[in-house]
Order: sequence, then C-alpha cells, then structure tokens
Amino acid sequence: MELKKVTWPKYNEVVENGKQVFWLVLFVSIFLGIVDYLMFLVVTYVF
Repeated sequence: MELKKVTWPKYNEVVENGKQVFWLVLFVSIFLGIVDYLMFLVVTYVF
C-alpha cells in the first residue's frame, strides 16, 4: 500500500503532462496545416 501511495501521484502527473503535450502538438499541427493551406491559396490566387 505504501508503494502505491508514493507512485500514484507521480503517475497522475505524468498522465496530465502527457495530455498537455498531446494537445499542444495537436494544436500546433492544426495551426501549421491551416497556415500551409492559406499559403497554398495565396500562391494559387496570385499566380
């Protein structure tokens, strides 16, 4: 029981940090995808 008490909070922290990193990566990838798409539209519109 003592071992679980010690390791459980750390495990929770790792999971929370993992979620934050996941959402950050997802947001950045979506943002880059939108920017890439807009650049494509601008290039096709100009040329």
